[in-house]
Amino acid sequence: MVSLEPLKGMNDYYPELMSKVNYIFDKWKETCRKYGAEEYEAPIIESAELWLEKSGGELPEQMYTFKDKSDRQLALRPEMTPSLARMVAKKNKELKKPIKWFSMPRCYRYEQPQKARDREFFQLNYDVIGKYNPKVAAETIALYYDFLISLGLKDKDFVIRINSRKLLDSFLDSIEIKNKKEIMKEIDGIEKVPRAEFEKCLKEIGLKKEQIEKIYFLKTATLKDFKKLDAIGEKAKKDLEEMFDYLKLYSVKSAKFDPIIVRGLDYYTDVVFETFTTSGGRAIEGGGAYEDLISTFVKEKIPAIGFGSGVPGLILFLEEKKIFEKYKKNVEYYIAPLSEAAYEKAVKIAQEYRKKGTVELALEVQGLSKQFEYANYIGAKKIIILGDKDLENKQYTIKDLETGKESKEKL
Repeated sequence: MVSLEPLKGMNDYYPELMSKVNYIFDKWKETCRKYGAEEYEAPIIESAELWLEKSGGELPEQMYTFKDKSDRQLALRPEMTPSLARMVAKKNKELKKPIKWFSMPRCYRYEQPQKARDREFFQLNYDVIGKYNPKVAAETIALYYDFLISLGLKDKDFVIRINSRKLLDSFLDSIEIKNKKEIMKEIDGIEKVPRAEFEKCLKEIGLKKEQIEKIYFLKTATLKDFKKLDAIGEKAKKDLEEMFDYLKLYSVKSAKFDPIIVRGLDYYTDVVFETFTTSGGRAIEGGGAYEDLISTFVKEKIPAIGFGSGVPGLILFLEEKKIFEKYKKNVEYYIAPLSEAAYEKAVKIAQEYRKKGTVELALEVQGLSKQFEYANYIGAKKIIILGDKDLENKQYTIKDLETGKESKEKL
């Protein structure tokens, strides 16, 4: 017998949950379009090679892969950026740069389900391709900030933590670190372990006491604290300073420099950033600048910056902040015909009112008390009542269910 439950880590999107998803989608589309971005979509199934080519870490193990009837190795997309890179590469010469694209893909990852972290999930993606500098980085971060504010959140609710991989790379060079990638992985988890455990781990890797002290200094370092950098590091520092100046012009109040933010060692190359809730410290968004991903398909480096934000995490965050009201259908008018003769006129009334707003027409003739009960259940703002006496008088009644006021309108 087929189970009534969805597969582990998958969701049934009943109307109440879907209304929350659509609330986020609507605000997302509205914000992206205000910034001049265009919406795109890509196939949900692609060649598995697309992600295996540039992805590292746990992703290859988390992918849903299978062979089709032509014996091709395919995958349900675990993330959107490689599909975006393929699409841009396909029309690289035709597309006018810079490209500003956004999407709301459904993605799949085979991992242990956790709270607000499922195997199937919607994600918000935004990328600027073909142009990268501190101005582009500032606008990209400002877009996400404006989106969160549009959802009903406040500055105090979240913090956008920003770093530069080039700055961090230069700093590690300055203290003579050779195995930088391995050390960056440890820095990325510095907040999750006690200091003694962190230092022990670095000592086992082969770092000296003086190097360990300087790495631990990253937890509290400000941008001004970074000195003795090489030319690349000095430029990265200057770029960050310029970017933060622009963020002030955008009135972004929740951004801060944080040198322990690492992210995506396999393809981020410059600025990286992550947004965290101030209560609970959960990450709800992450991204950065990259230039090698599209070069997988074309013989040139194309600068880009982008980010992704998981919808399940946003829903949990908004629920905690009581942004969502108790779910009700968005119905302005409920039309209640009280006889078969009245039903024909009710259909015409419904079509007229649908030119102005949302209308639900009763699907059968019922008594008035049942119709009122249903109208209240769906959260209708007004009820239109039409019976045989109304037909005789060539009128109908509109009752405001919030104020109780009634008015008569001519048929």
